[in-house]
Amino acid sequence: MIRLLQKLHSVSIQVEELREYVELLQRENNDLKEQLQEAEARLKGKSHAYEDMRKKYEVMKVAKGLSNEADKKEIKEKIDSYLAEIDECIKFFGD
Repeated sequence: MIRLLQKLHSVSIQVEELREYVELLQRENNDLKEQLQEAEARLKGKSHAYEDMRKKYEVMKVAKGLSNEADKKEIKEKIDSYLAEIDECIKFFGD
């Protein structure tokens, strides 16, 4: 009987240790989840910033390309050509 009580006491101690360990793991898990959410939020912010910078770069690239007079003339001719095509389409559908 004493042996059985000793075993029971030993098992109860082990159960208590396991319970404490589970609580510790749950706290660590919650902390890691919070860190993950913060990292995801930072990543989302950086992704938006990257996209904004990429768009600005594209605009600057186009603007730089327009600094040459020959390029300006070529682009103006393309736009005029597109406008002429649009006018033809409007006339076609207007009839």
